[in-house]
Amino acid sequence: PTGCNRYFCERCHTWSDAERPVEIVEAPQILAITLERYSVSDGGVRRQDGRFAFPLDELDLTELVCSQQGRRRTIYEPLAIIVHSGSVDSGHYHALVREDEGSDEGAETTRRWLAYDDSSVRAVRTSDIPHAAFGGEKEGWERGTAPAAYMMFYQKRRRAGNSAAPGAETPPHAATP
Repeated sequence: PTGCNRYFCERCHTWSDAERPVEIVEAPQILAITLERYSVSDGGVRRQDGRFAFPLDELDLTELVCSQQGRRRTIYEPLAIIVHSGSVDSGHYHALVREDEGSDEGAETTRRWLAYDDSSVRAVRTSDIPHAAFGGEKEGWERGTAPAAYMMFYQKRRRAGNSAAPGAETPPHAATP
């Protein structure tokens, strides 16, 4: 075999490329994605520190959602990112959370990101999130310890221009006081 995704077919006695299709029958209101940042081998547990870019505006899963009514446009918007920094043995987690203000009908929505780190909360520019969460090697960080996204949460968009899905409860962090 030449690749990792090959299997031996007993029927035709050849090595074949493996494909594993993914389809979502019913898309959830909140989509949680966990990145496999840790691997286990004979040498123990290792943190995977490669760069992984993910969408910060919208995630289109239309091609993966196939309900009984056929394909339906399914768009998600980012809601929160859990970030880990440190090694396998010790580290620190913090969250980057999107906050929408003015989400009343007809009002223009203002969107911003907040960093929750222990007892501190501060605003974060969207343009800073790739450096803060995409991972990869970073100057000043020991290999395998730089901040990297561990989980991402996305919220289903109801329809073009609207942020919340019908029937979806507003998460407590997104509620306007």
